[in-house]
Amino acid sequence: MVLRYMVSDTDLAKGKFAQPEEEMVQPVKQIVQPKKSTSAPKKRVTLWVFLAANVILCMVVYYLWTNDKNPFTSGLLEKSSKVMVTGIIYNAENPSAIVSGEIVREGDTIGGCKVIKIYRDKVEFERKGESFIKEVQQ
Repeated sequence: MVLRYMVSDTDLAKGKFAQPEEEMVQPVKQIVQPKKSTSAPKKRVTLWVFLAANVILCMVVYYLWTNDKNPFTSGLLEKSSKVMVTGIIYNAENPSAIVSGEIVREGDTIGGCKVIKIYRDKVEFERKGESFIKEVQQ
């Protein structure tokens, strides 16, 4: 038995005996947006937090420095910065001292501090009811 098979041009044109063509799918073009860097906003936030902390710290230091009722500054900083003993001229009858560039005697007031007693090597002062002693600075 012999099989003959004849294919004509019309059969081919009509699509008979043609291999089914695979459908060609074009790849979908996707637009890829670059990722935004998250480090820049974090750096900005860190900078603002740092600046705010510095402002708060400066305000606290200023408040403590200028507040007369604060025991830290009123007792130590103001007393030591207002008066400086640079010399003593000691005479048992009339002692005097050079305080902040001025000559003072017992009972005088300088820089808000009253001179209570002048010794050979130190001077006793009183300010706001508190007494303190300063030695000669060289």
